Amino acid sequence: MRSIHTMNRQRIGLHVASVKPNKGHAVVIESLQQFLCEYPDVRYVVVGKYDGLWKAYWEQLRADIDRRKLSEHVIFSGHVADDVLADAYAAADIVVLPSLAETFPLTVLDGMAWSKPVIASRVGGVAHMITDETDGLLVSANDSSGLAQALIRLLSDRQFSNTLGEISAKEPGIYGNAAWKEAIENLLLMLAPLSPHITEELWHQMGYDDSIHTQRMPSFDPSLIVADVGTVICQINGKFRSKLRVGG
Repeated sequence: MRSIHTMNRQRIGLHVASVKPNKGHAVVIESLQQFLCEYPDVRYVVVGKYDGLWKAYWEQLRADIDRRKLSEHVIFSGHVADDVLADAYAAADIVVLPSLAETFPLTVLDGMAWSKPVIASRVGGVAHMITDETDGLLVSANDSSGLAQALIRLLSDRQFSNTLGEISAKEPGIYGNAAWKEAIENLLLMLAPLSPHITEELWHQMGYDDSIHTQRMPSFDPSLIVADVGTVICQINGKFRSKLRVGG
């Protein structure tokens, strides 16, 4: 990654996510101006698709980058092969994911697996993946100032940055907490009628002596159901064809 973009000693803030509005690229770009005078060696490297459906949004980002005179500090690598992605994580000093909305982002897990300090928004399942100040830093969504302060903290304190990365690689994180265990249990219970033998084996591996087929199916609280309408994007061979509004 460093050789591809002719970076030697520059420090890399890596953002692995397709370029679209909910991933927070605009938040990072806005935050850069708040600390580049003090840390001009920082490069914001984005790995992820920026064409197709969201090409116009990427072009808006490029225009904003040019307007802010940040072109030499921002690199869009596009979609890359797995070996190049691995090289990007290896080269990174910090992994960022300041998304406006998320579920269970693999970028956070990958950053931790590579022993990199991770800064992410406190949205969706991210708050269950990162213990703030222990194995990463959490910031509010759409808060460029908060993101800038978190970046400055890691850039100015290499020991703290390294410690976060080392702990994140060793700690079980979400895999060791109660929410993760409950999610796996519910998944196995729902799959049990379809795959009785495999789920029974996995159930015992989780430490249970009784049979999964004697358990009650997962229940839900109707009061927590929210009526909403979502948009489903239809693509064929990577090209946008249509979109559907779906009630839920």
